[in-house]
Amino acid sequence: MRQTSTSGRHIVDRVVIRAGKLLFTYETLSKSEAATPLSLPISKFGNDSSPKIPWILCYTRPEAVRVRINPGTHITVGKTRLITIDISSGNNHVDESDITIRPTSSGLYLHVTDEGNAFHEVVSAPMTRSAVVPLGKMAPHTSKQITVPYSTEDNVPYVSVWLEVRYTVAGTIYVSLHHCAMSSALPLDVTVQEIFHKRKIVSIFSMQPTSMIPLRIIDTSLQGPPELSINCPASNPGAIVALQTQPAGALFWTKRINHEAQSTSDEKMIFKVTYSNFQEEIVTRIISVFMPAVKGGGLHILSTLLKDTMVTKLKSYLTPDIFEAIRLTGDISLPSAAAFGWENILEGVPEVIAVDLRSWLNAWHEVKNQISTICYL
Repeated sequence: MRQTSTSGRHIVDRVVIRAGKLLFTYETLSKSEAATPLSLPISKFGNDSSPKIPWILCYTRPEAVRVRINPGTHITVGKTRLITIDISSGNNHVDESDITIRPTSSGLYLHVTDEGNAFHEVVSAPMTRSAVVPLGKMAPHTSKQITVPYSTEDNVPYVSVWLEVRYTVAGTIYVSLHHCAMSSALPLDVTVQEIFHKRKIVSIFSMQPTSMIPLRIIDTSLQGPPELSINCPASNPGAIVALQTQPAGALFWTKRINHEAQSTSDEKMIFKVTYSNFQEEIVTRIISVFMPAVKGGGLHILSTLLKDTMVTKLKSYLTPDIFEAIRLTGDISLPSAAAFGWENILEGVPEVIAVDLRSWLNAWHEVKNQISTICYL
């Protein structure tokens, strides 16, 4: 037995019902309404008689295996980038599992091993085909994380990947489908200024975010050939916030250990940065307030739908002006439920559920119109 799940809004093109050898098919749109070469309906603006395109809202059950795709938060200047995939088992005792990842945007190359059983910095040639990675068994309420190195051609603004997670629970095979698109631009620009001082090289690295979203620089490191000694003075902060108008800096001293020895290594200096996205921190903070209220309000069955929607809406709501207000006050002000954009979701659930859900969302936004984020600054 196999069950397949996905999430998001999907247009209904055809409804098929099978009963033994009988097959019933219902086309939601007539041929005249789907007149484009791709069989897509033609929009008729200003005409109230135009057919309404049927769509359904799909979401996973809260006990299902959860998958999250994010850009890697570790950057090695001059090396391949990383995609991070987190898999959570939920309430399931997973007997067997694997994940298939496939690039779906042009100019994207995945750096994976030929066997597909591991992702590392040192890998085979980049590929554009899909790769299957076995995950093995997973106990309930456990997580696994894999990192996928990738590279892109020049002038590729976005990259997208398609994931198919297959897992077996109590003899039943479940398939979870996911698609993710993300910007291929580096989150920060790194420049270096070198000063020679008493047989030492002082390297001053400047890290400036490429967008208006602040970044928290958690750690920096500089590696080089074995004949060089690299030191980081104690004045380097453990974590600072980097802004477009106020870049973060890191200072390193480099000197040769043996001045008479000639360098025989081709190893170059490697600068690594570990950072966290200020937007993700704020979203995590709000979700930590929102989800307990969802479960306490008797909406546990809709928790995955509400959580995913809240995350998506917050990322659109958090503008540079909002970030600046958060930095000044330590609080984030949320708009009303209607202004936040919940109606798109309320249209996709049954009316009997939408009435109570709309009332609950309105009440939550009224009570939690201001949330403290001071611990994240």
